[in-house]
Amino acid sequence: MSQSRKQNQNIRGKTFTVKRSENSGSPRDFPKLVKAPDSQQRGTKASSKQYPKKIESFSVKDNTLYSLEYDSRTKTDVEMKVGRVIYIKEIRQDVETQSVELELEYYYKNKYHRKIISRKQLLKNELVKLLEYGLDVPDYKVTKVQKFLNLQEEQAPYHYTHSQLGWSEIEGVEVFKHDQSIGNDNLISSYNGSFNIKEKGTYETWKQIIYNDVVPHTPLCLALTAGFASPVVAWIAKDLDLEVLLLHAYGDSTTGKTTAARVYVSPFGAPTTKEGGCLLKWSGTHNGIIAQLVGNQGVPLAIDEASMNKMKDFTEILYVLAEGMEKARMTKELQLVDRRKWSGVLWSTAEHQLTEKANHNTGIKVRLTEIESLKWTESAAHANRLKESLLENYGQAGPIFIRHIQALGKAAILKRWKEWQVRCVDAMPTKDQFSHRIGDKLALLMTSAELVNECFDFDMDVDSILDLLINIEQTNAGERSVGDIAYRYFQEQVMQHQSKFEMNGRNEKAYECWGRIALKNGKNEVTILPSVFKAIMAEGNFEDTNVILRHWREKGYLDHDTSKLTRRRTAISEVEDFESIEKQKEVRANFYCIEIPDGLIDVKENEKFPHLLNNHMPLQKKSFL
Repeated sequence: MSQSRKQNQNIRGKTFTVKRSENSGSPRDFPKLVKAPDSQQRGTKASSKQYPKKIESFSVKDNTLYSLEYDSRTKTDVEMKVGRVIYIKEIRQDVETQSVELELEYYYKNKYHRKIISRKQLLKNELVKLLEYGLDVPDYKVTKVQKFLNLQEEQAPYHYTHSQLGWSEIEGVEVFKHDQSIGNDNLISSYNGSFNIKEKGTYETWKQIIYNDVVPHTPLCLALTAGFASPVVAWIAKDLDLEVLLLHAYGDSTTGKTTAARVYVSPFGAPTTKEGGCLLKWSGTHNGIIAQLVGNQGVPLAIDEASMNKMKDFTEILYVLAEGMEKARMTKELQLVDRRKWSGVLWSTAEHQLTEKANHNTGIKVRLTEIESLKWTESAAHANRLKESLLENYGQAGPIFIRHIQALGKAAILKRWKEWQVRCVDAMPTKDQFSHRIGDKLALLMTSAELVNECFDFDMDVDSILDLLINIEQTNAGERSVGDIAYRYFQEQVMQHQSKFEMNGRNEKAYECWGRIALKNGKNEVTILPSVFKAIMAEGNFEDTNVILRHWREKGYLDHDTSKLTRRRTAISEVEDFESIEKQKEVRANFYCIEIPDGLIDVKENEKFPHLLNNHMPLQKKSFL
């Protein structure tokens, strides 16, 4: 067993003494910090306490604090009772904020209790406020108690802590903060936060579970790879200007999506949705979800069951999640608030696509990879076996992997990523303007799969993982062009609402007329007023119709005047009492003239457009063109 030793540490000009392990190479050899208790008191037996016996003029015995006072009558020092004992059990300093907190232990009602306070609460006016928790600090005692605590603080055990996770630079050294910080043997800090990332079970058992129940099944290999990719993505994101990698698995509730999420987080933390688990829930507010992610730079987290969220529009939160940064805000003094950040990979699950409840922006579809209805597990027994095993064994493999990639170095990782980027793009049978951007992301996953095989000797089939990713992306590629999606949506609306268009020279059934459908130059053409078209597209969550129309113009779907998106057409009154061509010009207007596929609707050649422009009303009200 390794011998511990004392090592002088220096933070911002102050020298402290902390303990560290001789053998820092193993994730289990680091000194473990007792998890910080919350602000509630916890009672323990008095006989088990090891409080300080004597400090200068103060002494402690029988759970009572005494002070040596000069007795003027006897001209000798006399031991006087101060009160029930209070002492500092431990000092913790956050390496990120440099803030110091103290764990007090105090005697009350025949038990010892603990209370976490900030160091500023050692001020007299703050210390007396702790009376409500049972500390013996009334006004007439607080001066002596404060003096004792100030003296005893110099002897109390001291530890570094961190409350954020993932990559960070501490004292000029890049480290990865997990249960213990990794990367600087001279400054080791312990996690003091809300996530349960402390290892449970054994590494050997976890590895056997993965080898038996994950490695033979390619979809689960992808989930495992994504979890290990999170620190890789976060580590090189700044060098490559990458966003957060968003993966969303959707499909029927029996396909094993949540089991895949458990596999994804298990190397780094508890694969559970219970408090402290790394499986978060979508059933929260926008700000509540974001608050759980801030400060995490590479530890994999999942958000389970978006189906439970009542959010009607996921557009905004998807952009924020992918950007890895809070929205800009200002204080009352008009100063910008620092935007909290996160990075890595984020896994999501639901029974539906997230893009179904979002605007049809291409940006969202490029940022979000949606994985449809994969059979993540082979059976219910397979899923249950993984769930039960992983809930008892997690958190060991992540630190081992971090040490592996640190030993390789960032330059070597970037070189592999570039090689995989070329391979991923070359493997795409159909390419578009987004292929290279998508290839960047796929290459991160494939680089990580290769690194996982090296680190753990798993022998995952990387070619099968690549084939799966290419199939997923080719499926999504057809949904990335907002112009193509909008064109299909427009056709559906025209078919659904045929009665609202004048067709074949008549419009007998319509009380609300949207336009005309006719054959023009041998092609089916829908002529529609811009205001009506924009209202129809807005109902389908298409925000910018000009982007859509320009795409259609490039595709040849739009009949238009030079350098415009519209065509001037004449609407002839049903009364047909125009006396001259000048009067007809008065009712000429701009229309969108959109070609639709042959056979969609049975239309005939018709040159007239018999509707009344002066009676036109907004969409969903009785109107005529």
